[in-house]
Amino acid sequence: SSISDITEGKKTLLVHYVYEHGSDEDKVRLNSYLGKHDLTDAEAMEAKEIFRKTGALNYSIQRCQEKVEHAKNALKPLSDKNPAAVQFLQALADYMIVRNI
Repeated sequence: SSISDITEGKKTLLVHYVYEHGSDEDKVRLNSYLGKHDLTDAEAMEAKEIFRKTGALNYSIQRCQEKVEHAKNALKPLSDKNPAAVQFLQALADYMIVRNI
């Protein structure tokens, strides 16, 4: 989840987007949460709000959807050879989008 990524101090796509597009205040607040293992519920909610208001969340969802569509298109040539496997992999790719939202 994005919160465990924050407590682990990971520089995810969400974080990079805030660093590039967020206000100075957004960057400072988010930076204060990165790597903080005792993040409170209020701080976690604020981090999520920063991702939402800066557009980082929507951008990440859009990029994920683009990558999944690219992967699904790459599977199409295999659909004649093993349709069940292709169907499974396409469903798995779709699940990855839903799981991450």
